[in-house]
Amino acid sequence: SYSLTDGFKLRDYQEVAEASILGFLRTATVANSNILLTAKTGSGKSYMLSSVLQKLGLKALFLSHLSMLSTQLHKELSANTTADVRILSSANMGLGDINICTFQLLHSNKELLDVVANNCSVLVVDETENIASTSRLAVLYALKTKVNIFVSATPTRELVQRTGLIE
Repeated sequence: SYSLTDGFKLRDYQEVAEASILGFLRTATVANSNILLTAKTGSGKSYMLSSVLQKLGLKALFLSHLSMLSTQLHKELSANTTADVRILSSANMGLGDINICTFQLLHSNKELLDVVANNCSVLVVDETENIASTSRLAVLYALKTKVNIFVSATPTRELVQRTGLIE
């Protein structure tokens, strides 16, 4: 279990989004635990998710499509929480509280994919609009997460139809 760092404070609209996510999850079944969080770029979606993950208290996986985004997420999540935040790699497959890696890594490393699939309960996909490739979808299907939060500033119509939209 971990906490939020001193000085962490959500803005009003982030509190509304967090309450919506947590409320949705209290009533969700396994069949509908997919959430689409959409807000403008720079509005603090990842910042707010620090609080959501802390309240859920489950081992989480952040997936991004670029290594650069993994580094940014690590910096932000580490600054906002006392969680053990790790960037996963072929050389570092030990899981922390919050784990970050790219689709490409999990697609090319079945051993790591198995570790993540069997140990992470929450999935956060950053910049979800970039996942529509066969290899990325294969990674998603291999995961056994209970809660899936898809984050996008520019969601597609298909994403909206397949998820519970929280704006």
